[in-house]
Amino acid sequence: MNISSLTSYQSELLYSKNGSSQSKINQESGFSINKTIEPENNGTLTQSGSSDVWKEISSKYNVRKATFKDMQEISQKLYEAGEISLAEHAILIFDRERVANDIKHRARVLVSPNFSLYETSSNQNGERDWIAEFEARVKKDFKYGNLLGHQHNMKVLNILQRLAT
Repeated sequence: MNISSLTSYQSELLYSKNGSSQSKINQESGFSINKTIEPENNGTLTQSGSSDVWKEISSKYNVRKATFKDMQEISQKLYEAGEISLAEHAILIFDRERVANDIKHRARVLVSPNFSLYETSSNQNGERDWIAEFEARVKKDFKYGNLLGHQHNMKVLNILQRLAT
């Protein structure tokens, strides 16, 4: 392992077990860590069975009509298989309904009973089109200049779109 130090630290590193997430290091980063990873026998660094997880999940779940519980299960399986990063997993399992209910009950001002942190609505069974939800989040983040949120939600949107194919 080679560690070198510079003057300022401005770096964002995102990891997943199979290396599918990219890491970015600014030229002005405070330090950088370079580690050489030797390839496996067949010359690849991907986990065996990686595509099988995507196929299994795609056949079991429909991300265009899934409940929040379904999304938690999908995210957990992808994370455990090393297909998504912890940050992507956290975004997928963050319970916006629970937070909205907490705001409704704890706010010192009147909050509408229809208040929601979701951008789209669910049907009577709690099923939601998660691709449409994240497309709306991406558009909203870009509109309001939340570029970091836009970037993270785009990554999650790409994951969901891959599951829908």
